[in-house]
This record gives sequence, structure tokens and C-alpha cells, in this order.
Amino acid sequence: MKQLEAIVFPLCLTFLMYIGSFILKFISIWSSWTKHRGPPDRYIISWYKEWSAKPH
Repeated sequence: MKQLEAIVFPLCLTFLMYIGSFILKFISIWSSWTKHRGPPDRYIISWYKEWSAKPH
């Protein structure tokens, strides 16, 4: 049981560290995007409308 704890506990801490870093990076990119382009949902919707209007 102690061997399992010796593996699982550090892996959980490493996972939390990486997921926290990913979330911070995502928030940073999101705020940069909204500052320079406006809310991303508007950009995505306008891109989809342009894309769907093109003949395929």
C-alpha cells in the first residue's frame, strides 16, 4: 500500500501543477484575445458565417 501511495501522491501533485499551469495559460490567452479582438465568441460566430457562406 505504501508503494502505491509513493507513486500516486507525487503523480497527483504533478498533475495539479500542470493543470494549474494550463489554466493560467488559457486565461492569459483568453484575456489577451478579448483585449485585442473582442470576445472570442463573436469572432468564432463571424468566422463560421463567412465559412458557411462560401461554396464548398
